[in-house]
This record gives sequence, C-alpha cells and structure tokens, in this order.
Amino acid sequence: MSEGATEDEHTRVALAIFDALCERRLRELFDEELAADLVDAFATPGRAAELMTRVVAPVRASLVARQAADLSSPPLSQAVPAGVLELVIALLPSLPAPPRELVERAIGSAEVRAEVRRLLEETVGELMSRVAGSRGPRGVFGWGARAASAAGRGLVGALGGDLEAKLGEAVDFGVSFAQRRLVELVASPESARRLGKELARLAPRLLEGSEAELARLLERAPWPLLDGLVAALLSHNAGRARVRSLVVAESAAFVERLSESTLGDLLDRFGLRQPLRGATGRRGGRIVALVSAQLRSGRGHEVDLA
Repeated sequence: MSEGATEDEHTRVALAIFDALCERRLRELFDEELAADLVDAFATPGRAAELMTRVVAPVRASLVARQAADLSSPPLSQAVPAGVLELVIALLPSLPAPPRELVERAIGSAEVRAEVRRLLEETVGELMSRVAGSRGPRGVFGWGARAASAAGRGLVGALGGDLEAKLGEAVDFGVSFAQRRLVELVASPESARRLGKELARLAPRLLEGSEAELARLLERAPWPLLDGLVAALLSHNAGRARVRSLVVAESAAFVERLSESTLGDLLDRFGLRQPLRGATGRRGGRIVALVSAQLRSGRGHEVDLA
C-alpha cells in the first residue's frame, strides 16, 4: 500500500481482508503443531499459575465484587428463564444413582473401615460410660467403661480375655454391616430419588436470594487455594504425552467438523458476521495503517497495535 494512502483506503483494505477470510474454511487456518505447542506451553512450570493469577482471578474478582456491591441486585430467580426452573425441579427426582463400583471403592476402603470402627467403639464406649454413671458399675458395662478409662486404650483392648475376643468380633461384624448398609444406601436408586426430591423442594427457596448475596458468598471461597489446585492440575496434565496427543487429535477433528462451512457461514449462524465486520470497519483501517508503516520501515516483527 502506498505511503500516502488515506484512512478510507486503509479501511477498505481491512474490510477486504475480513471478507476474504470469511470465504476460507477453518482447516485452512488450523495448524496441528500450534495446538501441540499450546499444550506444551502450559506444561512449562509457572505458566498455568500465570494464567490463573493474571487473567482468571482478576476477572472473577472484579465480577464478584461488582455484583456484591450492587444494593439493588434482583433475586436469582430473574436469571432463570420461565419454565426452566419447573423443568429442573421435575427432572431432579430422576437423578441416577452413583455407580455401585465407585461407591464400594470409596466407602468400602480400608480407611473408611478404620474410621467406622473408631466411631463404633466410641459410641459403645459412651453408652457404657453413661450406663455406669447412672446405675453404678454393674457387670461388664461398668467394668469395661472403667477399664478403658483407666488404661487409656480402646474399649475392645481394655476388656481382655474371651470377652475381648467376642466383643472384638461383634465390633468387626458391626463395621462390616455398617459399610454394607452405607454402600447399599448411597448406591440405591431410591436414595437418589429421595435426594432429588429434597433438592427439588429446596431449589425455589435458594433462588429467593439476591445475586448480591450469592456474590458475597462466593467472595468467602478460598479462591487462592482453588486457583492453585486448578493451575497444578492444568500444568501436570499438559505435560502428559497422552493428554497432548488427545488435545491435538480432538482439535483436528473439531476443526474438520467446523470446516464443512466457510468461516463466514459459521459467523452468520451465530449472528456474528455483521458485528465483527462493523468492528473491522471502525478499527481495521488504523491497524492496516500501522502494519503498513511498520512494513515500510523494515520492522514488520515489531508491529505495535496499541
């Protein structure tokens, strides 16, 4: 472009570039190596944390603070279209039960078993202590409670002899029984239905609060800790070869699906072609002028669009 080109000429060039791009298909602009490089970039230590602290956290904090300070904020129910809440309430009782295998792995673990045993021993010990305190040290209950207290040990270990063995077997049976019942309860479709019905009952009440109240509640969340966890997960998985290949393959498949239509057709489907073309007409001429000036000066790699 000539050095004396006018602003209108620069704008026409910008619009011509935009229209030409709209005739292209996304696959013509997509580069699989770029997708892989983007994944590799976030695998570099500190990059994901930089994204969270410089981009995600400031935007979230600003939005939440703005909402929390709005004294005239409407109730949350205004953010839900008519009929959607009713549909959600109708669907909640149909929530599927969690997979039994997952429940058994979580509740049936050795750690949970040890915790259930501890709670069961504490419950029995408290029962014995109350019986001994209210009726005197009668029989096994009173003696067991005093023995456990004096020895500073668990209830079962304080009894000794055959009684200890029998009570230990009873506690083990109780723990196993409790675990089985917990697994059956959590994995039961009936429990899922009851939970869904309770959520359906609470949903309208939750939407009675204002958007500002929700924002103030969100302000109390441990965001620095959560952001750190997200950054760590992102960085760790970006460094995995399997994740890298999966992202590249899925990106290529996604681009291929979108390439069935031109970029212009895609923009039209979402009502974006005219707004973007309008923005190009308002701002594109200045950008073209700056790029042209940089190219003429031989510093094309230092284009400043600020």
